Amino acid sequence: MSITTGRKNFGLLCRPHHRRPIWAITPASWIFLGVEIWRHGAHGIHRVSSPAEKVFTVWALLEILFSIYHLIVVAQLSRKTSNIVLTSVDNVRRLYSRILHLGLHNAPANGALSRIPSHVPPSQLSMEDVPLLDRSDPRAVDFRQSLRSWFRNSPWSTLTRAHVSTWISWTIFNASVDTLSLEQKGVVSHAIDVIERRAGSKLPLEANDPTSAHIRPLLLTLDPMSIHCRPAIMYATINFVSFVCQEWYQWRFGAHHEQYGDLEYTTSIHFVTTAIPGKDNAPILFLHGLGIGITQYHLVITELLSNPAFNSRAIVIVIQPHITQSLFHPRHLSPLNREKTVRDLRGLILKTLNNNKASAPKTESCRPYGSVPHAWLLKAYPELLERSCFVDPVVFCLWEGDVCYNFVYKAPTNAIEVLSRYLVGSELGIANTIQRNFDWSANTLFLEEIPNALDPSRTMFFLGGKDAIVASDRVRRYLIAHGVTMKGLRYDEKRCTRGALEVGGSALASIIAWLEK
Repeated sequence: MSITTGRKNFGLLCRPHHRRPIWAITPASWIFLGVEIWRHGAHGIHRVSSPAEKVFTVWALLEILFSIYHLIVVAQLSRKTSNIVLTSVDNVRRLYSRILHLGLHNAPANGALSRIPSHVPPSQLSMEDVPLLDRSDPRAVDFRQSLRSWFRNSPWSTLTRAHVSTWISWTIFNASVDTLSLEQKGVVSHAIDVIERRAGSKLPLEANDPTSAHIRPLLLTLDPMSIHCRPAIMYATINFVSFVCQEWYQWRFGAHHEQYGDLEYTTSIHFVTTAIPGKDNAPILFLHGLGIGITQYHLVITELLSNPAFNSRAIVIVIQPHITQSLFHPRHLSPLNREKTVRDLRGLILKTLNNNKASAPKTESCRPYGSVPHAWLLKAYPELLERSCFVDPVVFCLWEGDVCYNFVYKAPTNAIEVLSRYLVGSELGIANTIQRNFDWSANTLFLEEIPNALDPSRTMFFLGGKDAIVASDRVRRYLIAHGVTMKGLRYDEKRCTRGALEVGGSALASIIAWLEK
């Protein structure tokens, strides 16, 4: 497949007017079957004469039945409460302390985020040590600007203590402020006091602006779910193409689809008995992101499997059915939690290392959500990963609301955002994962939690300046402020989310070259 053809096809999918034939299939099926019943009667519909008409009648009936099933599942998910297991209040306080201290020390003149001094361990930071900043202090201005994203970018002057109290209640207790105990409300009140010091601004008790009454904080796991219906043929096509890709990998490269615990994966080397002298035998662990699964990454996976430099190494591609529109998979609506994911990833890595007599693996987390299990693994077993490559990660600066707002709440303004929202973000399994199983505190990764994060040969970051989900410029500032050099950070101002993995693109070539080292 040529580069031109691949880009052209992707562009067609992105255009807003190409979305309409997809969602129009379901109402068109209802209309078509209604017309057929009106023409032939409910008992005579099977007597349609034209073969094409019969095919369309059966298809319309299947789409109608699926749309009813879809509505039932959506209703069930809408009544579902969040599956997040709350961490202790002390842990959340430590996390807040860490976040509130970011950017306080030795603030550069340009207002960029500054790092916490190395002589202050994160575990020793306290919310009580957050100073009272002047309102005009660049550090306070930047903090207020970043916090606004959790309130749909409403002006800071329109926010009240009640707005922030509602949001804090969700971030700490994953609950509405009205359901909290007196002790819990005290924790929330104290957190707001510290935020006011950090922001250099007191929040009014009552609204001073008429627009304040319409401000709704982002409460990701408590807000009503945003799910759009899609036709059965779309699911069938996605899953059929994924099946074809799996068969192609097995036939062309000898890849095997296997399972370890509850984790499914595809690996290029089933068993290697001895290490090859002079060759790097470290396996590559590939963690894909949200979308349509391995089909979406077919070109880059093929690049990995066909590269002669990786002949002596296992390519392990972890399959995540809950974020790949795998409707027929039993885990489509039952994602593995953090503990089970980390447990099975650790077991899979140890099994692969033992089979291949290799050193620790090199991990590549591709696209935003792939960085989440990557972060879990780094925090739980950092010694298992020798090198890490992050491609458009969402786990950095997750305390800011840009990722949440852009992916779930923001009205699409261009073709890429339409594609992201309708074809990905509002799908059953993905919406269930993000809006009922996304734990921002557990998914947040700090740079110091990555072994050898400042060594470009051990850790690499790829960001696109036109990313529709990640606030890549703020992530770039965070990484640079904490010591990452341009040798370890590839920032392309003109690249959108999809551009990193296009075959022939400079980003993909850089990723492959880095993995080859």
